[in-house]
Amino acid sequence: MSNLQKFVHPFMPASRRAVAVAILGALALLFETLGVAITLLLFDPATLQLKETLFTNAQGSEMLTLGAAVACGYYMAQGALAVAFLVWVHRVVKNLPALGAHHMSYTPGWAVASFFIPIVCLYAPYQAIQEAWRASEPLAYLRARARGRMRGPRGQ
Repeated sequence: MSNLQKFVHPFMPASRRAVAVAILGALALLFETLGVAITLLLFDPATLQLKETLFTNAQGSEMLTLGAAVACGYYMAQGALAVAFLVWVHRVVKNLPALGAHHMSYTPGWAVASFFIPIVCLYAPYQAIQEAWRASEPLAYLRARARGRMRGPRGQ
């Protein structure tokens, strides 16, 4: 066994994490749709203000409570989605050495941390995921680039 193989983490599929991200994304979208529907029911389209009858009857009170519950569910789903996505990014980048990619620009920790650093978060997460895609599927990248659909770094 070579020295490099001793330090390469074994490949662990990220498919379960990807499924979790997809499910949580769909759940967040559902809560967002419900929130928009409730907002449309609560506001008067002519004046763009809350309907006056909301505070005078029990049905309006129930709608406000339902709206608050949907908003809470939305924020919980968004938080869980963010965590699941970052865990997925970490696993994908961590799998790259097991796929034969070495000398990568981004480590798993840096790929995740780049989402939280001001200014850096505008470009580094994209670059980290693009690098992971290229390293995990080099033939697809080369074919797309040969067809003119993909440009290299800085348009090369």
